[in-house]
Amino acid sequence: MAHPLELAEPNVIDEELVRHCITTVVETSVAEDKKKEMKTEMDLNDVKALSFSFQNILKIDNLNGLQSLVKLQLDNNIIEKVENIEHLLNLEWLDLSFNNIQHIQGLSSLTKLTDLSLFNNRIEKLKGLDTLTDLQCLSVGHNLITDVVQAIHYLRPFANLRMLNMAGNQGTYLRLFSLA
Repeated sequence: MAHPLELAEPNVIDEELVRHCITTVVETSVAEDKKKEMKTEMDLNDVKALSFSFQNILKIDNLNGLQSLVKLQLDNNIIEKVENIEHLLNLEWLDLSFNNIQHIQGLSSLTKLTDLSLFNNRIEKLKGLDTLTDLQCLSVGHNLITDVVQAIHYLRPFANLRMLNMAGNQGTYLRLFSLA
């Protein structure tokens, strides 16, 4: 029997989906009808946070005009490649966990990133993060990383890194630990 997400057509990010997925960086207590009205009327240039969790998205696309974005959740989709986000220069928090990503790429211009989750993907080697010097929290657990020693050496220059999750990678006995 096929998994429900396998039967559904991949979703495309468009303005309607963007407006549906607008969230706030900090939770506020606003009535649901007021939230819906705010999402409809909001200028997309002012959006700070989007949550595309469980939307069956295959490709990251159509995020132009969202330069104020600080938080982006793309977890639990079917994304295979990190692309089309290099213009989101204010992004601080990015969740790409539970996707089908094999290579870390397309992040070099996101120098304000402090939190990055690539948990449960298909990543074999830790690379492509060199410009993310403000990174404080990195989750790459449950991937296909086999050379944990190489990964730890790769992360040594990241002076701000305080939390690292590599649990569940082949040959890894590391759990979530703090580097502070």
